[in-house]
Amino acid sequence: MTSATQVNMRHWLARTQSAAAVVTAGVTGLLVIAAAIAGGAAAAQSEAIGGGLVVLFFGLGALGDGWALRRFELTAIFVVLGGYLVRVGLLTVTAGLLASAALLPSVTWFAVGVTAGTFAWLAGVIFGHVSGRWPVFDVEVAA
Repeated sequence: MTSATQVNMRHWLARTQSAAAVVTAGVTGLLVIAAAIAGGAAAAQSEAIGGGLVVLFFGLGALGDGWALRRFELTAIFVVLGGYLVRVGLLTVTAGLLASAALLPSVTWFAVGVTAGTFAWLAGVIFGHVSGRWPVFDVEVAA
């Protein structure tokens, strides 16, 4: 049976990840407009690919975070932090491969998209954590 604390933890995680996705999408949208003005359609396309890559990596990682929080109650923080380390590493390798393969119209705007998207995602997670209700303080009362 699912406890009230576990349900609250899932809502808390969904809220923080949603806040991160919204902030990242907003920053990416603004940077796509800036790239279109400064460098044309090719720059905007590269920036959108960079921002989309960040949302893909961290969004899929949020599924792993939810899995860890459901299964490992006491050690979930280590799994989540290790997951972030793996995601940032894989994102760096993938972005480096894409940039060096000459598949992108503007490597500079792609790098701006990846970097700004990563910082925006982390800022959104922090905002979600700070503004949300912390389920760790929920105490179940025995009847």
